[in-house]
Amino acid sequence: MLNIDPTITDSFYRYKMPSITLAHEKNNTVLLNLYEISSSLNFDVELIHKYITMELGCAGKIDKNNRIILNGKFDSNHLQKILYNFIENYILCPQCRNPEGKYKIKNNSLRFECLACGCKSKFGENKFLIHVVKKGVTQKKSIYEQ
Repeated sequence: MLNIDPTITDSFYRYKMPSITLAHEKNNTVLLNLYEISSSLNFDVELIHKYITMELGCAGKIDKNNRIILNGKFDSNHLQKILYNFIENYILCPQCRNPEGKYKIKNNSLRFECLACGCKSKFGENKFLIHVVKKGVTQKKSIYEQ
């Protein structure tokens, strides 16, 4: 298990996630455990999938076995870096760096409120966030509002 915040080296850090597990099938990369990772991050797997495909500039889909299939061959280190970039930008609080936030869509923008320190912030607009606002944010009921 990896620390959700890669800047923290404490082995007893309470926020953990599995590292990306993948396989290659023909010319595709299959992410085998993105559902487990999304559960650790408490964020919608479809939105994480969308972020990864946008960053890679490739197409992808979720198959009937809940595997994420990306068109193209990618290595796990590169995908892990993209995932950490996602975590840095959308999961960790900008003030206390805890991954304990709730998201709210207000006036066609995504807002974040940290449940640990109370920090409130608004995300800047980009292609990914336009997709998030259009789709809506899915989290466990205890920490999301729409």
